[in-house]
Amino acid sequence: ARAASAAAAHISFDEADARCLPLPDGSVDVALAGWALSYLKSEHEVWHADGSYSGAWREEVDAALREMDRVLVEGGVAILLETMGTATEKPQRDGSHLYAHYRARGFSQRVVRTDYRFESRRAALATLGFFFGKGVARRAEALLADVADDGEACFVPECTGVWWRVKHCETTQ
Repeated sequence: ARAASAAAAHISFDEADARCLPLPDGSVDVALAGWALSYLKSEHEVWHADGSYSGAWREEVDAALREMDRVLVEGGVAILLETMGTATEKPQRDGSHLYAHYRARGFSQRVVRTDYRFESRRAALATLGFFFGKGVARRAEALLADVADDGEACFVPECTGVWWRVKHCETTQ
């Protein structure tokens, strides 16, 4: 318990714009962006009537990735978390151009299950509808069709993508 308490004294969490972190160079062992860079992408991409897309989303995401690298110590790890499907047993967005962009930038990827537990079917549908919208709520409703809504606990599947990259020494020639 003392070791855990001593280690916790060296842990801090900060909230900031991912493109401009208020931290010194090489000052952290782990930089974590959870469900944040997909937001940057969505704010800076433009979809066209023909189904194509454009916009400065790659530049914005790369700015955040550079900041993560800047604040990491040598051997530090950048970790990205993104939803890959809610109310579904299998990942739904593995072909996403954002996820391909992460891989092109040297990130390794793994999908993990991060299922939700709710006190009742009613609570599940209300919460999922609020956070994820009608489409996810409809998928969850179909999954939970056999769950009574009298306080019976239920689970809704979630797939989360985890990407990581270790900062290596840059050699100069």
